[in-house]
Order: sequence, then C-alpha cells, then structure tokens
Amino acid sequence: MQRALALLPVLLAAVLGGCPASTTPQTGVQPTYTSLSQNVFVGCSTSGCHGGASPAANLSLTADKAHAALVGVAPDNEQARADGLLRVTAGNPSKSFLLTKLHPITTPAYGSRMPLGGRLTDADITAVTQWIEKGAPKD
Repeated sequence: MQRALALLPVLLAAVLGGCPASTTPQTGVQPTYTSLSQNVFVGCSTSGCHGGASPAANLSLTADKAHAALVGVAPDNEQARADGLLRVTAGNPSKSFLLTKLHPITTPAYGSRMPLGGRLTDADITAVTQWIEKGAPKD
C-alpha cells in the first residue's frame, strides 16, 4: 500500500503533465515557422496533445499541419472567439490566442496555460511573438 501511494505523484504527473515543456533555454530558436516547428511546437505535437488523429482543441502542431491550423483560424475556445481572437492573428500578437495560452491565464474561460504541466522559456515565447509580429509567414 505504501509503495502504491509513493507512486501516485509519479503517475499523476505522467497523466496530467501534458505536453513536454522546455525547461532549459533552446539555443538557436529563431522567429521563423521552421525554427518554431522544429524547436518549440514539436514538444506538443505528440499524439497525446496536439498531434495524432484527434489533437486537443482540434489543433495539430505537427510540422506539416501547424501553420494552416494556427494562422487566421478561429480557436475552438468559445470565449476567445467571442473576444475576437484568432489562434494566430498575423502581425498582431495581442489578438493571437496562442500567445495568450503561453502566458499565465487571466481569463478563466480561456482554459489552462500551455503547455500543460510546464511552460516555455522566455526566449521561446519571444520567438513566437516575433514570428507573429513579422506576419507569421510560412518560410
């Protein structure tokens, strides 16, 4: 019984941990779609999160689908849609729900901060912001 209780935190972390988050700064992350998909989005493009046949929030972050699923697309979150946000509003980080989800959530109806169970580094978030500011091109 004690052994089972000792394993409980590990099991909960595995189940609730969500997408793997960067815990150390990524080197060389650039504000380009290619760099972000290879260094940032890849951690959440697993089948348990934003990949596979049924990605969370209908948002696939696999390299071949992420751009089309992000840029100019209304989020599944009802409150974010009502607030006029798109997943990524090219050229406008403040209207991009993706960036809202990467910071501490101040509107409970927006759901949890992403990635679940962790957070991106400041450098990664800056790269995402700069990519959006540049118009979120698919390079």
